Amino acid sequence: ALNRIARLGMSNPVTDLPEMQVTEDRLNGLVLSDEDWAVVLVSLERMASFREHYGFVAADDVMRAVTLMVRNAVKENSSEEAFIGHAGPEDFLIITTPSRASFIRDRSANRIRQSSEYFLPVKDRERLRAGQTVELIGVRASVITKADGPFVDGVDIRQRLVAGAGVWPAQITLGLLAGGLATRLGGVDKAWLQRDGVPQVLRLQQSFSGQVQQTLVSANRNLSRYVGLGITAIPDRVGECGPVSGLDALASACATPWLLTLPVDLVGTNECLLRTLVSSRGHDGAFAEDDDGLQPLVALWRIDALRPAVTLALQGHDHAVRRLQAGMAMACVRFAGVRFGNLNTPDALRAAGFDAVDGESSP
Repeated sequence: ALNRIARLGMSNPVTDLPEMQVTEDRLNGLVLSDEDWAVVLVSLERMASFREHYGFVAADDVMRAVTLMVRNAVKENSSEEAFIGHAGPEDFLIITTPSRASFIRDRSANRIRQSSEYFLPVKDRERLRAGQTVELIGVRASVITKADGPFVDGVDIRQRLVAGAGVWPAQITLGLLAGGLATRLGGVDKAWLQRDGVPQVLRLQQSFSGQVQQTLVSANRNLSRYVGLGITAIPDRVGECGPVSGLDALASACATPWLLTLPVDLVGTNECLLRTLVSSRGHDGAFAEDDDGLQPLVALWRIDALRPAVTLALQGHDHAVRRLQAGMAMACVRFAGVRFGNLNTPDALRAAGFDAVDGESSP
């Protein structure tokens, strides 16, 4: 079949994989199939920028290397055949079985992330290792199965894969953690720090407009100020337990299957943060790792798993978020070349362009 595709000119000249038309036909066939199936989508990000900066030859080399990584991931855990084709110029789609899908997704994405530095020329690799900012090729990967249906057609399958394997905005709540004391900033309420006249809590809410169903804030002071923004503030149910108290409060009030948490003092977020966490998540969610290290509170949580986990943590007086996550099936997602930053000191405020604090430090 692949030889016939090549003869008809329906294979990609760089990767030698079937082009989008062939892939679409295969997806349409799945809609009527009686067999169990799974589809993996592996998409490269920032390829247009890479191609513009380094040229078409370098970009084609990346595409060939990624094709080999995906092929090897498919071969590694089974001798069964799987269809691999293009769902877009930089999108690789694999049709396989449900039992193999997560392995193929994770192995492909991890190898691409681990190799992203080596796609760069030597001079830029040296700049990156010296701590300078260099844009790397990114990857997002997702899985969808027959059980996630029904599906209208192949386009429906592909669109839901791009959206994150069936996790939609209506299924996600944004939870902002704003219950800290901010002692290094003199006790100021960080939720109301302003940049260009916009409060931090509103800035973060607006960053995820259209991506989530609602916004909750874990907060223990200035609760009436949130009302005017249409944001529900949830005070801690159990005090003096650090961020775990905030997670408990948010989990208790969350009405959707998934909760995205962010510390309210993040300097900024990556534009594909939620999409990447969704597409790379484990069974219970995912948390971020940026160039400064693990960011356990920048996380996507499955509510049915978070509620019992946080209850056990509080009962056991174990308030470490990383240990809580270690007991859950959560994926660590690397955001190479990204620093979320935080607003912990006056110097950090000035560097991020925030206005002077508003002085509301008391509950």
